[in-house]
Amino acid sequence: MAQTRDKERARILVVDDDDQSRELLGELLRRRGYRVQSAEDGERAWAHLNMDPGYALVISDLNMPVMDGLTLLHRIRERLLPVPFILWTGFPGHGVATRARQLRAFAVLTKSHDTEELLRTVELALTTRVVAGKEVKDDEEVDCFTDRYLDDALACHNELRPDKAGDGNSLQPVC
Repeated sequence: MAQTRDKERARILVVDDDDQSRELLGELLRRRGYRVQSAEDGERAWAHLNMDPGYALVISDLNMPVMDGLTLLHRIRERLLPVPFILWTGFPGHGVATRARQLRAFAVLTKSHDTEELLRTVELALTTRVVAGKEVKDDEEVDCFTDRYLDDALACHNELRPDKAGDGNSLQPVC
């Protein structure tokens, strides 16, 4: 099924076990003209996607009961659904951005990101789809944007230590 770029018709699946976060994000997206469906956990989101795989975007929390966001993303990629995926979390753990990148998440954002940045990410995510595990893009800006956000998320949540190979004045991530 072809993905639409018309935001009046773009359908977004919002997945979060926190009722308030899910409702606030859904309302924000509806005010911008998107059609929003919501699910309380990854298992219910998976059921929605199985019944109707035509969503233009999935935005999912990471830590949820029953099925977490990375497991949902893994299932989506196993089934080769072409939907872009934004992992939206309050507490990204160690290795989350790396695993999300391996599974071709469009972006990893913390819930503390401002709403305009989140909305820009949504707009850009709607310009891409995933086919056979690879992103198919309209332009290179999307690829740069995706890599920048995943790199920022990874750097943000890794501890830094002095670079032992250098002069000691620079920092490197602790892996």
